Amino acid sequence: MLVFRSSVQNEEVFAKQSPEQLQAELAKWNTWMAGIAQQGKLIGGQPLNPQGKVLKGTSKKLTDGPFIEGKDMVGGYLLIKATDVNDCR
Repeated sequence: MLVFRSSVQNEEVFAKQSPEQLQAELAKWNTWMAGIAQQGKLIGGQPLNPQGKVLKGTSKKLTDGPFIEGKDMVGGYLLIKATDVNDCR
């Protein structure tokens, strides 16, 4: 399972990119995902829904969410078949 985390730094970099640069970045992801899918290694994946609840602090206080910082947010996941991290490059 690969888990993708959003970060404030990534959001700042993306905000400064032109539409063409964003499309080029998306094309890289699409090419990589298509490659592992063609090899039969991609099982599935989903972006995570932004609604929900958040457990916060050592007291584990439950609040309506997501009221967390971008650097702490998981944006989605992929399930892949791989023997190690280098198997899906």
